[in-house]
Amino acid sequence: MTFWIGLRTKIRKLVMNNETNFIRGTRFVMALIALAMINANFGYQKALSHWWTALIVAAICAFIPSQAGSVVIAFVGIVQLMALSTDVGVAALVIAVVAYAVTSYFKAQNQYNNVAIAVSHQIKIPFIIPVVSGLLGNFNDMSGIVCGSVVAYYLKVVKENASAFLDETNEISATELIQTKMISNTMFYIYIAAMVIGFMLIYYLRTKEIKHAWIYGVSLGCVTQFVIMLAGCLFVGNKSAVPTVFLGSLATFLLGLLIIFFFQGLDYSRIEKVQYEDDDYYYYVTAIPKAHIAEQEKEIKKITDAEILGLENVEDEDAE
Repeated sequence: MTFWIGLRTKIRKLVMNNETNFIRGTRFVMALIALAMINANFGYQKALSHWWTALIVAAICAFIPSQAGSVVIAFVGIVQLMALSTDVGVAALVIAVVAYAVTSYFKAQNQYNNVAIAVSHQIKIPFIIPVVSGLLGNFNDMSGIVCGSVVAYYLKVVKENASAFLDETNEISATELIQTKMISNTMFYIYIAAMVIGFMLIYYLRTKEIKHAWIYGVSLGCVTQFVIMLAGCLFVGNKSAVPTVFLGSLATFLLGLLIIFFFQGLDYSRIEKVQYEDDDYYYYVTAIPKAHIAEQEKEIKKITDAEILGLENVEDEDAE
């Protein structure tokens, strides 16, 4: 354990010493992943599907705030859907505008969850966003969880029915798709319930004054999300999706533990109770120290010319 704590300390220092470059690099990588997912699943606009276009857009996102970067990525996705069907693109635009309006109204801390959930859904780990928001965000992020889940599910049904829009003889519309595949689909509500309940459990336990609250929150949140999705898959008869749900929940749990390791790391074996007072109040404080390893101070010894001459004289006497 000492090795891992020491490694974490070194990584934290490296990040802090290169904070600006690290933030820009993270934004670039996340934007590139999002654009790669869009091109792989909805690459209908050829001009935007080139790898060099993705690099340019990701580079732009690296130098602007994350919220603005999510808007750029959403715009690229909407243009791609417009190439598939104007109807589908307009519906996506309306959903995106409503999602950003709702998250702005409720003052969500991370509005980019509207895009992040859609991206994580494409790589089969959608529950990682409720875990991150539950551990590091605030309660207002629930609006982003709901809106992002709606966006993700809409893109899912568009992807599954893309062939119908490409068939010129088929007169399916985006409104019909939303009605039949989302509003009338039981799995749509089960998916949103799993996302919201998982987020609420993690956030609630994280804010409680109990030992290992973060670990309990991630564990209970991931298990609950898996159970809800498993029950939903069995209820609608989609047993083939169970392995994907299980692997996604397992990956989410492991990533959650990794987040706890880097962002919390408390030493519950050295809890201290502190009491003090002022003119009006008594204060009772529970202090939990962070787990860290004391750095070894390097001792630099300077050798003077006199000491060097003394060593040389000793060597001469020994030689005689």
